[in-house]
Amino acid sequence: MVGPTDEQLDEIEARLDAATPGPWTLRVIDGSNVVTAGEYPMRSIIGPNRADLGFIANAPSDLRLLLAAVRRGRRIEAAAAAIFDSPYPLDEQIDKLRAALDGA
Repeated sequence: MVGPTDEQLDEIEARLDAATPGPWTLRVIDGSNVVTAGEYPMRSIIGPNRADLGFIANAPSDLRLLLAAVRRGRRIEAAAAAIFDSPYPLDEQIDKLRAALDGA
């Protein structure tokens, strides 16, 4: 698998942005497991174990971290590719890569 396309990353981010703002947490309210977004209960869930519910509650923040990591990796990859495709001296290209990494 090569990884998601830029369009797929944008679609994931759009779904994430459209979701109820967080932070999402897993709470026990009146004896029921409840995923909340901010102070608002999303749904009382019966059945899934706490690990599944913890996964659901942490999905928005985990997705933001993963999206940022993928996009940073792509910027680094593009900067490195530019070095190897460049006719300029290597030391000059290394400085450009360092600058790109600082901004990534």
